[in-house]
Amino acid sequence: MALPYVMESVSDLWDHIAYVMEYAPNGFPQEFGWKPEEQMTFEIAFRQLHEGVDIAVPPAAMERRQSLHALLDRSMAEYTTGDRAAARNMLAEFETDLFTPDGKLRGDP
Repeated sequence: MALPYVMESVSDLWDHIAYVMEYAPNGFPQEFGWKPEEQMTFEIAFRQLHEGVDIAVPPAAMERRQSLHALLDRSMAEYTTGDRAAARNMLAEFETDLFTPDGKLRGDP
């Protein structure tokens, strides 16, 4: 099965946050020619955000990783309960915690 999106870099994470903010929870574009099980879903989108945390934050910063994972879990829960505004605010907080406004990872030279 082809993955709808592959999280490989910090740049991918930066792009994916905006993608999820735009389309979550159930408005992800359907890719022409892809099977239903290959399409982006809410669950896959958040799984990939979690993967991005592990790419962007070094293992030595375990508390920060855990905090970011918890923030994503809370955002996902808000989407699930129907509070899209709260969920998006949490994603914005997630983005701000990781990135500068111009898309550079916080703490990078």
